[in-house]
Amino acid sequence: MSEWARTVAEAAAVVGADFDAELVARMLDRPESEIFDAIGDLLGRDLVRSVARGPYFAFRHPVVHRAVYYGSELSVRVCLHVRADEVLAERGAAAVVRAPHVEQWAGHGDLAAVDVLEEASQAVSGTQPVTAASWLSAAWRLLPHQPCHEARQTRLLLRLAKARGAAGELRECRDLMHEVLRVLPREPLGEHAKAVAFTATVQRLLGSHAETAALLRAEIETLGDNDPAGRAALMFELAARELHGGGGWSACSRVARQALRLAEECGSRSRQLACHGLLAKACVSGGMLEAAADHLGRATAILDGMLDGDFTYSLDAVVWVGWSDALLERWDDALRHFGKAVEFATRTGRQLALPHLLVGQVFALYNTGRLAEAQAAAENAVYLAQQSRSPDQMISAYSMLAWTDVIMGRMDRGLESILVATDHVRGEVGGFEALALRMLAEAKLLAGDPEGCLALLPAVGGAELPATDACSRMAWYELLTRAELALGRAEAATKWAEAATSAATLLDQQGRNGLAMLAQAEALLATEPEAALPSAERAVSSLTAAGMTVDAHRARVILAKSLWHHDRYDDATREVKDTQLALNQLGAVTLSQRASSSSSFRPALPLSGLGQRLEPWTSVDRNRIESSTRCLIVRRVGTSKRPAVPCVPLLNWENRFITSLTLVSTKSPRAS
Repeated sequence: MSEWARTVAEAAAVVGADFDAELVARMLDRPESEIFDAIGDLLGRDLVRSVARGPYFAFRHPVVHRAVYYGSELSVRVCLHVRADEVLAERGAAAVVRAPHVEQWAGHGDLAAVDVLEEASQAVSGTQPVTAASWLSAAWRLLPHQPCHEARQTRLLLRLAKARGAAGELRECRDLMHEVLRVLPREPLGEHAKAVAFTATVQRLLGSHAETAALLRAEIETLGDNDPAGRAALMFELAARELHGGGGWSACSRVARQALRLAEECGSRSRQLACHGLLAKACVSGGMLEAAADHLGRATAILDGMLDGDFTYSLDAVVWVGWSDALLERWDDALRHFGKAVEFATRTGRQLALPHLLVGQVFALYNTGRLAEAQAAAENAVYLAQQSRSPDQMISAYSMLAWTDVIMGRMDRGLESILVATDHVRGEVGGFEALALRMLAEAKLLAGDPEGCLALLPAVGGAELPATDACSRMAWYELLTRAELALGRAEAATKWAEAATSAATLLDQQGRNGLAMLAQAEALLATEPEAALPSAERAVSSLTAAGMTVDAHRARVILAKSLWHHDRYDDATREVKDTQLALNQLGAVTLSQRASSSSSFRPALPLSGLGQRLEPWTSVDRNRIESSTRCLIVRRVGTSKRPAVPCVPLLNWENRFITSLTLVSTKSPRAS
């Protein structure tokens, strides 16, 4: 490559991944014809490509652009940025176009540069928070630290904190907000109240509930009735704190209604959306399903009518709306709301609420049988939780990843996630962490650790499950039933199953009733197996109708076991095979393996009267047993007569049956 072509490439890289020849010519003070000659060389080497009619080009790949940009001398790059900004200013370019260049060359005290960077950051704050944070940080450094600039410094610091919070840098955001609150004037009261409310949001996401409540109450008392919008923001955060670790759902509902009235008074649609979503979640937690549905309907009407500009600042509200959808078994609505919010937050880089959105999306995807998508969302949630370093987000994200990994057969990574999530559990949890903790308990049970599953019970308040919502308790009780059965404690399992039935009676939800019936059937199989069939049938019917795909398949396995105990062996075998096939198609490897082991529930055949007892079995089963028995007789007795039917591979239950024959034959060849 010629030296001139290299110079043009470096100037083009300073402009950006896309550039126009006229700007590069003016930056280098050379005729456009010479620029085109060099671009022709770059085109021939496939470093740049034409992107539109006219003098518009782009580097072939972002990696190529970065290699050319950072391959140039620093002094050369700075001079090119200065020249690019001069040309763009002469053109009357917008601040957002000039800011990437101003950021590279401006010096301390350049107030014109500060103006450009501040204006540009405000233009992209809703869609590119990382870029906005970079420009605001540069503007804050450039501004002289003098008394005459204190108000502007505080304003820049506040905007920088919000940009970093939106980008998911929660701890850095919290530290900046504490600095802001230290220097922010009390007047105007509304601005100070909104700053406190945002600080409370960040601290809530970081799990600092106690100090947040004190901060909010002090600010509410100071604000009084002077600013309805600021008071609504404070009351909303206080209500959210009550739900997560304060006075519970009733206290949350009381405070949230006050916030809603204030939001309606000042006409804030986004705040009304947040209040209705929070009220829906609070009512679900308390089992007030009609009230929850009413608030959820109002929230959905506002949410679905929002444009992107308003939706940008309502992502936190979608968390409440989406979880309320899921707990009310409105899976399509939950997936639609979570999906839209996750896509928008990912596209715009607004990561403040994204980990909680992803955790909710995992829950909805799993319950509807979309396990591969659920696992991918859980992986993304873990990545973001690691960046935010929020203990609550770490618990939620790693619990979901452990849940999906263990169910899908990725035991090694699942066990690692279990350890990480367990390590972050400190005492009793609440809110979304309590929802995720059940998935962690489920993962422990499926990984073969029923005692570890039961050990998580104190984290949600003990046997009464006070830290959980009313709609999740049946799932907890059904899980605890299985854990006790895995430890061989049928009496304790029966008590959990009875608790599930009592809790489900209060709600009248198909899915929750199905889980209660499933727990009852599981307990009965261990104590009165002949009585389990009606409960198992109702569990399958209810869970299928509720759209809870994976749980419905688990219920079908219990149904198959119940059918075996009613001598309906063909129906039971068919049910197990169909369920195993369905679980394999979903990717639920661990559950499929457990379903296949259900063939071990075939009742053992007595050795006497073998011909008469073979009648209930299918013809295929009978041929396999007879063939395997002949093979055994040849081996044990030593006869030279070979069986007429060739030997075939044995199923689990057949292995045990033949083993019983072997034990008898070692004692008596006649019995063989």
